[in-house]
Amino acid sequence: MSSSSCKRTELSIIILDQWLASEVSPIRTSRLTPMASPCGISELPPSLPCMIINSHPARLVSSSYCEAQYAVQRPPVPYANQTEEKSLVSEKGFKSVRGYLTEGRFLTFEASGYALTNLGAKCATYNATKAVASHDGTGQRWVIHETATDSRLYTISTAVDGRYIGPHLSLVSQKDALVHSITYLGGGKGYEVLNANGKYITIDTNGTVVMATSGQGFTIYSVT
Repeated sequence: MSSSSCKRTELSIIILDQWLASEVSPIRTSRLTPMASPCGISELPPSLPCMIINSHPARLVSSSYCEAQYAVQRPPVPYANQTEEKSLVSEKGFKSVRGYLTEGRFLTFEASGYALTNLGAKCATYNATKAVASHDGTGQRWVIHETATDSRLYTISTAVDGRYIGPHLSLVSQKDALVHSITYLGGGKGYEVLNANGKYITIDTNGTVVMATSGQGFTIYSVT
């Protein structure tokens, strides 16, 4: 949503969000996410959109024009051609995360060119290693577990051996796991990770994990 070709879409989202905030404010409760926030938009785009003159206006009449080009608009679903084995296949890949976090996926936490990492069962603590373009390092994958529905509080386990993030950079069993608040900052700033002891997880420019009194924006990727 941040590319120049999407400026008009960004503007539309912001205008609609502001209208909802001013006109139907009783409906907008604290549980509703601002529409622009999950898209990483925090302000109006500085440039005006480039208007494209269409030489074939008949092609802009939406679905009715498209449907008229084909005798069968809704082909039958090929149920018989899909097996249970094929239906469970997931392709490898990644996508940056925005907005409210959900469970059920591997996540990487990246900042300053590094990613939070569990180097293996022999390591009593987690640290940071260089982030990779594919975001697929097994040691860099983590799983969040929400403590209760809509609590926005999570314990965080590693994909390597299932241990959890504990106090003082330690990796511990589930019963000793430390609860974290993971807050989306919006505007492309990422997420802050604050533990129950009031310390933020951060990574400095040398790749050292530091428990700090002020937060740092992590870019989080969902990985399959």
